[in-house]
Amino acid sequence: MEFARMANPEAFTAADLALGEELAARAAVCIDNARLYRRERDTALTLQRSLLPQDVHHTPGLEIAHRYLPSTVGDEIGGDWFDVVPLTGGRVALIVGDVMGHGIRAAATMGQLRTVARTLVTLDLDPARVLRRLDEATAQLGEGQFATCVCAVFDPVDEECILASAGHLPPVVSEHDGQARLVQPPPGAPLGVGGVPFESIRFPLREDGLLVLYTDGLVERRGQDLDEGLELLRETVTHRQNTLERGCDVVLDAFGATMGQDDVAVIMAHAGPVGEDRLATLPLSGDPALLRHAREFTRRTLSGWGLASLVEPVVLLTGELLSNALMHAGSPLQLRVFRGALLTVEVSDADSREPRLRPSGPHDEGGRGMQLINELAHRWGSRATRDGKVVWFEMEIPAR
Repeated sequence: MEFARMANPEAFTAADLALGEELAARAAVCIDNARLYRRERDTALTLQRSLLPQDVHHTPGLEIAHRYLPSTVGDEIGGDWFDVVPLTGGRVALIVGDVMGHGIRAAATMGQLRTVARTLVTLDLDPARVLRRLDEATAQLGEGQFATCVCAVFDPVDEECILASAGHLPPVVSEHDGQARLVQPPPGAPLGVGGVPFESIRFPLREDGLLVLYTDGLVERRGQDLDEGLELLRETVTHRQNTLERGCDVVLDAFGATMGQDDVAVIMAHAGPVGEDRLATLPLSGDPALLRHAREFTRRTLSGWGLASLVEPVVLLTGELLSNALMHAGSPLQLRVFRGALLTVEVSDADSREPRLRPSGPHDEGGRGMQLINELAHRWGSRATRDGKVVWFEMEIPAR
């Protein structure tokens, strides 16, 4: 700091010196506080952004655009997050959440919940079960930790979405005709309350349909009714843009989200067609020669896709899946072959019991089918459906 007198030629007195020292001390405290605030804000932003998806996986049948905007007001670093998780058979999980509160603690809690949610959804759990387990995990983080969340799983083959909400704002769905509406699932309580049931709903998301998930920072404004923000969002989504990225920008511009007082996270998912070079299905109900037909179908499909090197192992494992279903679950219902980043083969049946690996002795005539799948496949598993279950395995696609 520098002090100078222009009109008064007298020297500074001891009182002047004391005043200058006091001003300098207070200025130093202000500068230190500003530097500390900047470091804390930068740390929170870095932590928050590092925990968000850096690269969204591309899935056949679904185009995704997303945005995350941190608050531009004060130190309001929030706990908003989103995630896009690829699942087996071309399905995709879309998750958006908002930890209550601000600061580094909210960002750290967000990171923990995002990791838990991503892990749970990859176990092929129903969205309601995902939120139930996530609610338990939130309660264990400590007193006063709450968050809202919405979890949706989209199947581009069945053109269906399964969704559950934990106190989150309603998603927006736009059909191919352009009309948008709010999806109102049972709201549930925020994560961390504990002991509150969650419920999933199903709704169609057909080709050219649009699903929008978001956090409250997009539609909530001080002095404005929430319903006004939701209606503006619905109207904005109704007017389709020529690209999904452009549509995402238009939604943010409609709310002036770049000047928001809270964090904003948005996912827009556009359903598209799944080509014949990606998906093949074979109904199996009532087919007395289903094993032979399924092997021929699998061989023909893989050869047509240029995957000749996978024909023999995939045909072998597909036969094992079908034989296991015939023995333990009655007649299989459908065979599905899907080509994404990996090759997925699925067999559906009407039995809800999960297949399990069981030891087999050297003289046992059966019991080795699932062991063979476990050894040769990249991964395998099962998931529950409304009609029973689906058992699947994945194979890595050779690089060309």
